Amino acid sequence: FYSVKTYHFYTEQANLFSSAQIITDIRPIFGANVDESPKVGLITTVLKIHYHCGEEHKDIYIGIDGNDIKELKKELKNAENRIKSLEIVLEKGGMNQVKIN
Repeated sequence: FYSVKTYHFYTEQANLFSSAQIITDIRPIFGANVDESPKVGLITTVLKIHYHCGEEHKDIYIGIDGNDIKELKKELKNAENRIKSLEIVLEKGGMNQVKIN
């Protein structure tokens, strides 16, 4: 009963994460004379997030840079720490944690 109810609460979210991928590339920057080899290159990084929106599968592509990656890592670490803290609260309250996945 609890796992069914928990799954129902979880799936009431508008969008559910499915997977992520980071795509890194070099883009050549051509000068005024396109017959010449490029002298400059730009490293690009794109975060691709695949998610479910109801029955639909969708992707979003977000351009990110090194600072954004640091920020994402910091936020993910903070989320892990909050989860650990809340797991202790559940345990101390005598509640079992239902995990979706």
